[in-house]
Amino acid sequence: MSSRDSFENVSQWLKDARDLARSDIACVLVGNKADLKDERVVEKSEGESFAQENGIPFYEASAITGENVHEVFQTLSKNILTKIEGGLIEEGK
Repeated sequence: MSSRDSFENVSQWLKDARDLARSDIACVLVGNKADLKDERVVEKSEGESFAQENGIPFYEASAITGENVHEVFQTLSKNILTKIEGGLIEEGK
C-alpha cells in the first residue's frame, strides 16, 4: 500500500502468473504494509477494484501486526481445496 510502482506492476505480474503457471492457479491480491497508514499511496478502493476486475480476492495485510495474514492463507487454501474437490485439479499435481 506504500508503493505506487509495485501496484502499477500488479497487472503484469498477474498476467505472467496466469500465462506461465497452471491454468487453475489460485491467486489473491495482497496490499502489504497496511500498518504504515501514514505512508499509504495506494487506496483500498484501488486494490478492491483491481481484484474485482480480475476475479481474485483482495486483502490488506501487515506482516508486522499479522493483520489478515491468516485470512490470506486460509482463502488460498480453501480455493485450492474447492478446486480439488470439484475435480478441477488433481491432488498432488
